[in-house]
Amino acid sequence: MHIKWSLDAAKTTLQCTVTSNSMTWVGIGWHPANSTGADYKDMFDVDFTIAVFSSGTPVITDRRSNITSVDGKTAPVLDTSIGGTNDVFMTSGSQVGGVTSFTFSKKLITEDKVADHPIEVRTMYHVIIAHGTEEAFGYHSNVFRGHWLVNWFSGENGPCSNC
Repeated sequence: MHIKWSLDAAKTTLQCTVTSNSMTWVGIGWHPANSTGADYKDMFDVDFTIAVFSSGTPVITDRRSNITSVDGKTAPVLDTSIGGTNDVFMTSGSQVGGVTSFTFSKKLITEDKVADHPIEVRTMYHVIIAHGTEEAFGYHSNVFRGHWLVNWFSGENGPCSNC
């Protein structure tokens, strides 16, 4: 799996493309690294964008991990289902030749104070990517996921040994 991102000239919007060598759903999520200690690891309190495909047609959604779960290891819910807003836009996606790819844009700071994490200049983010075993959204297993630390502004990145 691979991600590529850029910021607009005004540095107010993130555009991100996620690619996977699979014909399945694909997702990316993030939260500030080491925000409040041990709870901020794995999928706890993560702001997600997930692409699900139906016969090759993408549905790209803004989601949040379940923060009521002790370990955060439950399926992310739609932001709109918990009082948030859908803040992904300019979306597209494709499944061609065994490769799934989707692109989305999102404001770095949205009006959604319920489900989105603001993306700030000097902060490292724990970034999570995953894909499933089929087009329908479901569990990804320990094999089809990855994570690392990223600063969306500087491009600084590295392994995530404690998140």
